[in-house]
Amino acid sequence: MNLKKGDLIDIIAPSFSCSEIKLNKAVSLLKTYGFKPKIQKDILKKDFLFASSKQNRILGFKKALYSKSKAIISLRGGYGAIHLAQDFIMWPGLKTRSNSKIFVGSSDATIIHILLNNYGFKTLYSPMLSRLAEKKYLNEFIKLISILEGKTKVLNFKNLKPINLAGRKKKLITGKIVGGNLCTLIGSIGTPWQIKLTNKILFLEDVNEEGYQIDRMLYHMLNAGLFKNIKGIILGDFVHKSDRNIKKVIDDFFKKANFCVVGGIKVGHNKKTQEILPFNVNATLETGTRPSLSLSLK
Repeated sequence: MNLKKGDLIDIIAPSFSCSEIKLNKAVSLLKTYGFKPKIQKDILKKDFLFASSKQNRILGFKKALYSKSKAIISLRGGYGAIHLAQDFIMWPGLKTRSNSKIFVGSSDATIIHILLNNYGFKTLYSPMLSRLAEKKYLNEFIKLISILEGKTKVLNFKNLKPINLAGRKKKLITGKIVGGNLCTLIGSIGTPWQIKLTNKILFLEDVNEEGYQIDRMLYHMLNAGLFKNIKGIILGDFVHKSDRNIKKVIDDFFKKANFCVVGGIKVGHNKKTQEILPFNVNATLETGTRPSLSLSLK
């Protein structure tokens, strides 16, 4: 990841919108750090639930993907990114773009991560601009810029928690991480762009899903055969204001799994802290009583 001052960064809104004030703050922040933000046309021209029409959001993503920018950053999540998958696999030259473009986003943008990761793109599961525009999250923005500029060479996550017996056994697992928001990821199953998990480490997180809903989605993944050839699973935050069954659901589901499952990584929808997790880069997961994760960004 080698962004430099003066590089172009595309801002897209593939899902819901945010206020114009937040958008302007985000643009100003990128400019302050020396970048040239390019805003998707009609980015806040609200259409029903979405930031803009389906056609405009698809076109905005396509133009950003083929532009001269070094990075694409999603404005916010919500719902709507699934529309961007329409005809995506028919777009020409996708693999040739994978070495020149980095995508930044999370939540509903899981769809974009899947689309791009399947074609070899490196992506960052990261807080988005609508959050990073707020002063209280400036440290998260600075971390993102450090990664994009290549100043951060390695990311380490320590003192993770083993979820099952396989996760407690001391072992060194190498591979690439893919995944994202569980609820959104489920939408890829059975499609031409279904997430590819063979020999991968799967990351999952979610927000405002009841325990029984998480159980149903995990069983859907199991019954669809998605866990057959994975190397392991890393769980981020599963945020819910009142449901106390989520931990038990997750523990019960994975307790007999023959692959390691670890948790405790602060990636997802936690209001206080949202760490950045790179996808499709070399990762080393050390399991045991105190698991750790290391990712090379070289």
